[in-house]
Amino acid sequence: MLRIHPLFLALLPALLPVVTSAQQPIESTGRLHAILIGVDDYYRSTGLNYAGSDVRLLKETLQTHCRCDSVYVMTQQGSPRDQPDFAKVLGALRDELHLANNGNYDSLLVFFAGHGLIHPDDGSLFLAPGDFIPGLEKQTCIPIALVRELLAHCDHIRRKILILDSCHAGSKTDDREELRSQPTGGDIARQLGNPGGLITFASCRSEQSSIEWPQRRHGLVTFWMCVGLSGWADQEIDGRRDGQIQVGELHQFVSEMVASTLDLFALRKGVRHPQQPDLIAPASEHQTVIASVDHDSDSQAITSSLEKASRLIKLLRPEDAIVELENAMKLKPWDPEICAWKAKAHLHFYEKSKRSEHLETALADLDTAILLTEYLIENRGRRELSSDLRQYEIRREVLIADYPRVAR
Repeated sequence: MLRIHPLFLALLPALLPVVTSAQQPIESTGRLHAILIGVDDYYRSTGLNYAGSDVRLLKETLQTHCRCDSVYVMTQQGSPRDQPDFAKVLGALRDELHLANNGNYDSLLVFFAGHGLIHPDDGSLFLAPGDFIPGLEKQTCIPIALVRELLAHCDHIRRKILILDSCHAGSKTDDREELRSQPTGGDIARQLGNPGGLITFASCRSEQSSIEWPQRRHGLVTFWMCVGLSGWADQEIDGRRDGQIQVGELHQFVSEMVASTLDLFALRKGVRHPQQPDLIAPASEHQTVIASVDHDSDSQAITSSLEKASRLIKLLRPEDAIVELENAMKLKPWDPEICAWKAKAHLHFYEKSKRSEHLETALADLDTAILLTEYLIENRGRRELSSDLRQYEIRREVLIADYPRVAR
């Protein structure tokens, strides 16, 4: 069953100067400081599943592709001083934003994954820390208006990024998830305004919900955003990619992949969940570069890793094959062939260990390989991959036929 994922709202980087479509992409040459906060467990409310997991994936992605050399993390898997409770989150925001504004940083990123709340009386928006008290939102939650004020005071930062991955968790009845009202891109935009040139990227529009991907163990939009930042969102112009990922390119990639994944879920579950990521920004700012990637991979090293992984699987050492394939993935992020090999290794590891998470990961890796291969065929004209796509689809059909529960 699909669980409602936190609403994903991303305020992506923007420079103050306005550009036109005739100008070159705007690229930062400075350093990025990131503050990443994830709340899975709530003392007085329904918890979430993958906020901490999303923080870890985003941290790795930022450090690899977004020139992020300074990261402060607050999750419930961290030390006592880094627990995402009200006083600690508020203090961290103030201290870290002050540090970034007075340090040698060109860009600033704040990420919050957890519940977001709308006050029933005045419609004001809040971010809920782990110890928030229902009914006392104004006393125990972080107001969006305060976030706006803190960001506005960072007047030395040229590029400001705020990612809010937040929603209301509904009650469960008859094995269904029931939504309560939740902040949308428009809600956030109205209360944040545009301090210092922020661009808003919301995971869904009004009257929609954000979905998480249980087998992938990530929020749907969060996952595809990180895949996009790893290089996949860099669009081809005249058959070439320039290695620079712009805000508009990222939004387009994430929107297409979310739609494709929801189509897959609808076929599997028989229920369609509408979700459209929303970019709220002047068209002139869509050219802002938020990641730089190198598309030149060491094909010989990748081939060697795949051959080694194959030998390890035959030697009944799938756990070692997984490590080898994860190293290959670093050379060519989310390559469909590597994803398919990882699925095979995880399936063998499941048969060896009977640990269900490996069966789920095998399905997620095959789904990822299929969705990205479809993207290559449809958006980059890679028709020669059609036979590979069919092979991945057959393997997925066999996996689900052998283990029907994995797709539930």
